[in-house]
Amino acid sequence: MACFAITHETHRSRFSFAAHACLSYLEDYPFLKLTADFLHWCCVAEPLLENQLTAVEKAIEHTYHIHARVGSAQSPQVIDPRDGNYKNELDRFNEWWRLMIKNALENKRSFITITPEYGPHPCTLYKTNTQIPMGDQWEINQFIQKEIVENYKNLYKTLNT
Repeated sequence: MACFAITHETHRSRFSFAAHACLSYLEDYPFLKLTADFLHWCCVAEPLLENQLTAVEKAIEHTYHIHARVGSAQSPQVIDPRDGNYKNELDRFNEWWRLMIKNALENKRSFITITPEYGPHPCTLYKTNTQIPMGDQWEINQFIQKEIVENYKNLYKTLNT
């Protein structure tokens, strides 16, 4: 028998479009598994979810897959998370990803999967009047991968000392 998990993305056009809306589903259906893409919640709520910690914590407990890209209160993804102007956003998303991985490890899950998802159309931002992306999708996804790997290494050391 094949073993697989069906996850539901936290996305603006889904039942889980906002943290407060998703929370009630997670409470009513504790078996739900999520693909966490919190940038959508940031766009809906506008702040970086500082005022919705209960919903964020509950979603982290239900996360089985991570769409790893950095958003802001005003856009589904920042132009380039390596830019110091987005340090606050990068730090916040890194912390969420760390907590998701930590939760999976502490609960002895057989897996948690991650997709660096920066740049897919229609979220790519382009230079004015061109089809030239403002950031290099490949480089940014590699950067996000390195951020997650470093987070995991540090987390693994912490949990095993």
